[in-house]
Amino acid sequence: EPDLSIFTVDEFDLVRNQIKEEPVEFFRELLSSNLSLLNFIDSDFVMITEELNYIYRIEGHPVASPSKRPGASKISPKDYRPKEITSEFSKVVLSKKDRFRGGLLSQAGFMLMTTNNGEYTNPFYRGAWVLKSFYGDHLETPDDLEISALSPPTKTESIKETIDAHRAETSCNICHKKMDPLGIALENFDVLGRWRDQYTDVSNYAPKSNTKGERFPVDARTVHMDGRAFEGPQGLKSILMEDKEKFFKTFLENMLSYAMARELNFLDRRHIEQLYKQSAKANFRLRDILLEIVSSDYFSRR
Repeated sequence: EPDLSIFTVDEFDLVRNQIKEEPVEFFRELLSSNLSLLNFIDSDFVMITEELNYIYRIEGHPVASPSKRPGASKISPKDYRPKEITSEFSKVVLSKKDRFRGGLLSQAGFMLMTTNNGEYTNPFYRGAWVLKSFYGDHLETPDDLEISALSPPTKTESIKETIDAHRAETSCNICHKKMDPLGIALENFDVLGRWRDQYTDVSNYAPKSNTKGERFPVDARTVHMDGRAFEGPQGLKSILMEDKEKFFKTFLENMLSYAMARELNFLDRRHIEQLYKQSAKANFRLRDILLEIVSSDYFSRR
C-alpha cells in the first residue's frame, strides 16, 4: 500500500478496489473486443473510473476526488465496504499527450505491486516483474546472498548511483544488468502511477534525516543489457515492441501452463511453436488465442 501521507485513509480506501479492478477490466476489454496482445505493452485506450482519474489526470475524462464523494469523510477503513464504490469503469481513448498511459505498465496496481514499502519507487522490483512477465526470465536470489535495502533517491545520490552500489558485486550484477534498465525507465511514475518529472518533497519518500522539500529531476535514461539505449516509459514500450516475439511466447507459455494445470517442460516446446504460428496469423488476438488453446487436441488430451 502507498504511504497514506499521499492520500488520506478515506481517499485510498475509496479507490483501493478500483486499483485492483483496473487490470481486470483492461483484460476484459481485450477479451471481449478480441484485441491484440500488443495492447498489454501499449494501447491507445485505458479502462478507468472518475476516481482513478484523480490519480491519472487523463485529458478529456472527468476527475472525481475521492475525498469529495458524498459521505467519504464518514467512512473509516474498518467500515469500508465495496458497495461504497458507485462509479463505473469506462473505456477512454487516449490523446497523443496521454499515450504514455496505455498498456499495463502505467497502472496503479502494477506500481503498488512492485513497491516494497509504499513510500518510494523501487526499480529492482519493477524491472524484475517486467523481465518475468514480458521476457519469461525468472530471477532467483541465491540463498546465501545478503541484499541491503534500496535507499530512496536524494539530491546528492541519484537512484542510479544507489543501484550501482548493488551492482558492484559480481553475483549481484548478473541479475541487475537484466532488470535495472527496465525499472529505471519507469521512474517517471511514482508509487501510485502518477507522472512526475521531479522527485518532490522527499520527506514522503525518504528517512527523516533528509531535507524537507528537496526537488531534483527524474533521470529515466538507461541502456538495455544488449546495448540499446532508451528513455522513459515510451522508450521501454518501444523496446518491448521490438522484442514482441519473446513477449508473445511468454504469454502463450503462461496461458498453456494455466490451461494444462502444470508447469511446462521441454516436450511442450513443439506445441508452443505451433500455437505461436497459429496466433500470428490472427495478429495475436486474445480471444482467438484462448479458443485455439482449448480447442486443440493437446488440451483435450491433457
